Amino acid sequence: MRKLTRQEIKELQEKGCTATDWSLLHVAEDFDTGALESVTFIGENYLPRLERKNNEGIYRAILSCCIIERGVYISDIVEGIHHYHIGEKCIIQNVQKIFYDPHTRCGEGAEVFPLDETGSRSVLLMDTLTAPLAYLLLFARQREEFYQEFVKLSEKYINTQKPTSHSFIANQSVIKSCGELYNLHIKNREEVTQVPRFSNFTLSGFRLSTGAILEDTIC
Repeated sequence: MRKLTRQEIKELQEKGCTATDWSLLHVAEDFDTGALESVTFIGENYLPRLERKNNEGIYRAILSCCIIERGVYISDIVEGIHHYHIGEKCIIQNVQKIFYDPHTRCGEGAEVFPLDETGSRSVLLMDTLTAPLAYLLLFARQREEFYQEFVKLSEKYINTQKPTSHSFIANQSVIKSCGELYNLHIKNREEVTQVPRFSNFTLSGFRLSTGAILEDTIC
C-alpha cells in the first residue's frame, strides 16, 4: 500500500471525490482512479486497484474507515459504509447505511428468553449454540454453579468471535436495495436484498430478502 500522488488526488477531485484528509487514503501499488466517482472518504481507508471494464468500482458512496478488497462493486450508499472490511468481489448497491460500532458483538452474546417472557430463563446466543444445548441450559438454571461456569466459557468464546476495529462482509456477498444495517457481520458468502432494517446481526449460511427486520440475531 502507498499514499496517493498529487496527480491522482487531482483526478479524483475532478470526478467529484472528496476526503477529510487525503493522506489517510492508502491505495494498492497499481491503483487507478478510473473506477471511482463521487466518493467521500472519511478517516483511514484502504483501496485496491479496481477495473471499470470488469464491472468493478465505487460510485456515489461514503467510505468511513474501511478496507476494500479487489473486484468489488459499490454504488449509491446514501449515508455510507462505516468501519467495514469488504471482501473480494462483493456487490453492495442501493443501500441507505451500513454501520459498525466496534463496541458491539453483532448478535454474539445477546441474551434471549426462548421459553419464559418474564426473563427468568435465558441463554446467550452464539454461532455454536444448538437446540439440545439451549434446552440443557434453560433447565439447568437451578444449578447456579454449573450455569455460571458455562456463561464464563461462553463469554470467552464469544470474545474470540466478535469483530474488532472492523466488521467483515465475506467474499462474494451481495447486499442490494436495503435500508439501515447496523452491526452486521457476514462470515460466509451471503445475499441480503430488500431488507429495510436490522441491527446486531451475524450471518453464516442464511439468505435474507424482502422485508426482514431483525435484531440481536445469529443465522
